[in-house]
Amino acid sequence: SYTAYPFTATWSATFTGVNATSLAQATVTDLAGISVTATKVIGFDNTKPTIVAPASAPATVAGAATFTVTVHATDNLSAIKSVKIGGVTAALQSTTTVNEFGVLKGTYVATLTAPDYTTSGPATFDIAVLDNAGNEATSSVSVYVDVTAPTITVQIVSKNATETITNGASETNYVATPATFTWDVKTDSGTTATVKVDITGLATGATDVSSAVSVSASGQYVITITATNPINNKVETFVATKTVVIDNISPNVSVATPATVISADTSAIATYTATDTYFKSAYLKVYDTNGTLYSTTLVAPVQGATVDLRPYLDGVNGTTVTISLVATDLALNSASTSATFYVDTVDPTITNVYKTKSGSGTMYIQLSEPIATTTSFVASDIKFVQSGLTFYATQVGTYVTFDKPNGLIVITEFVDSNGNVVYPEDIGGTWNVYVSNITDTVGNPIANSGSAWYIAAPATPKPINP
Repeated sequence: SYTAYPFTATWSATFTGVNATSLAQATVTDLAGISVTATKVIGFDNTKPTIVAPASAPATVAGAATFTVTVHATDNLSAIKSVKIGGVTAALQSTTTVNEFGVLKGTYVATLTAPDYTTSGPATFDIAVLDNAGNEATSSVSVYVDVTAPTITVQIVSKNATETITNGASETNYVATPATFTWDVKTDSGTTATVKVDITGLATGATDVSSAVSVSASGQYVITITATNPINNKVETFVATKTVVIDNISPNVSVATPATVISADTSAIATYTATDTYFKSAYLKVYDTNGTLYSTTLVAPVQGATVDLRPYLDGVNGTTVTISLVATDLALNSASTSATFYVDTVDPTITNVYKTKSGSGTMYIQLSEPIATTTSFVASDIKFVQSGLTFYATQVGTYVTFDKPNGLIVITEFVDSNGNVVYPEDIGGTWNVYVSNITDTVGNPIANSGSAWYIAAPATPKPINP
């Protein structure tokens, strides 16, 4: 139609290039032959923008504080349309490269508000850079939100112990030198706090966040520390009073054993001492290779105290027993001592009676442990009794000998009640065997003297300690 006005036409084309521009041109000619031409640069961009390096933001902020975040962004063709940080549109601060579409390289800044945390922690904000072709690049930036006052840790460190001092405390400490008061001030974010430290006679207006001062004299010390967190200006104050008692003297301890040797009928009274001006506790222990026989904890000093160990020694057979004492004072100085004694509270027993035939024969009485004869022993202390017959051993050293370490009595001749000689080979059957005035090495007598034994065929001696 010649009258259609304005004239509108639609045209389309397919882009075959990648990340490039094309020039579109349209020419319109009217019926009078008059023409007009228009051109348009069209960009084809399928590449995301680039967020250059990490975003710039403060490492630490206070709760609810405002702060700025700077983002450097570039685009390859269609230009940056918008930058958002934590949902806030960032303003273009500067640009170094542009094209016909807009900014290709720019610096953007947004002002954000930190969350109002009740406890310190990180806060993360999303970054989104959008170009004019709809491509989007994303990243994030984090800041640490510090909402608390500094923490102050104060300790008294001595030769023997380290004790943390409680804010507000008023206490006494017993310490051994070298000793120091130490303090350490920290913030949640690691930011260095502003510190002022005063300790009676030791520090005035000290500003170190972590340090120590020596304590060498007994006395009362007031510790006052003020610390300010520069991020949020919150202040913590520490005040404590310490009465320090210097004590470098260890407790006095001693033990005395009941006796060098304890047998079944021996008393067992041990004596011990544990004293100190600032006594805390002591531990008395009696033990052998099988474990603890007796122990007790002392909560008060003792001088020449005694304990009867006899009830704890029953059944201890031929072993060394140790008595030890360890004492500690309030400054944790300690001292220890120990002593040993030999214990055998078990009576030996006859474990076998037998004979061998060689000539007139030999009779053996086997005991359960090594033996010792007493000064009152005579040969007739050994006798065999059967149905009215009694045979006695005779002549110690000639017809009665001892293998003491192996607990063996050896008899080669007896006499009857009329003095007639009887040889072991003539003895047989069941006999009650009596042994007197023979003990083990600590003096315990034979428990089963008079027990019945059957004298059988000859056998080979079996010593208890081969």
